[in-house]
Amino acid sequence: RMDPRVKTSPLDLEKQWKLSMVCYQGRMLCQQKIAALSSNLDGNTKEQKLQEARKLESNCRSLLQTIQDSDWPPTSMMEKAVGELEESLKRLK
Repeated sequence: RMDPRVKTSPLDLEKQWKLSMVCYQGRMLCQQKIAALSSNLDGNTKEQKLQEARKLESNCRSLLQTIQDSDWPPTSMMEKAVGELEESLKRLK
């Protein structure tokens, strides 16, 4: 049951949940990639990929926190940031 003080519409709450899940799943993917790369580092290419994965994981975490900390519907800026994050995650795979 929803807290009656929450004025955000169910549609906006669903949008917030979907954006949050993209960030959460992206963070999990990054952590797996970091663990895999950390276990067998050799060469500049893997070090570069490791740093890229760490930066992306940090972006996922901060964006997730921003989305979850808001009591308002997700903004167009949040939606754009999550879209860009998805594109970066595709390149990470």
